[in-house]
Amino acid sequence: MQRVRHRGLRIGFMAVVALSAVAVGPTAALAANPCTHTAVSSWSATDYDARAITPPGGKAANIYARFTAKWSKDTFDPVTICYSVAGTSRTAWIGSSPINASSVKLTDQWHMDGIGITLGFPGSAGFSASGTTISWTTSVNNNWHVDHDFVNVWFKTVIPTGQWEQATGYFTFGSSSYNIVAYDHS
Repeated sequence: MQRVRHRGLRIGFMAVVALSAVAVGPTAALAANPCTHTAVSSWSATDYDARAITPPGGKAANIYARFTAKWSKDTFDPVTICYSVAGTSRTAWIGSSPINASSVKLTDQWHMDGIGITLGFPGSAGFSASGTTISWTTSVNNNWHVDHDFVNVWFKTVIPTGQWEQATGYFTFGSSSYNIVAYDHS
């Protein structure tokens, strides 16, 4: 009798562990932003970073990356917290020699740590997700900057343990490459 009951407990325990593992892993969705309730609080993520570079055959000047975003938090249901992210970012070369870089790329990333994370983002080109990090990359040739305006980036979680955001600018001048990162976390 005890042996049968012990097996029953073990099977029950394994089923709970398997079910929990399924609920804990991140899932991505391209569905509409579910974070539509009134925000109960928000986090303003912002950073700016710059550094001087000297492109081959050019004059020294700064490259920079910056972003400003609002992470609006609302309670989706009795056990789920929802974060909706909106804001802007830019990376730029502000030199005059040369006027433009051969190529400029801007990658924005938003990340959530926690349990039971679901995430989503617009269906626009350049968006992707890996684990619990959402990325948006845009690249242009023969230009001095790239700008992003973003909305409908969102995360749902049962237990949030932290989040971060960053904007990374990549610049190529001929065969030389440079990058700059702006970063903030909560």
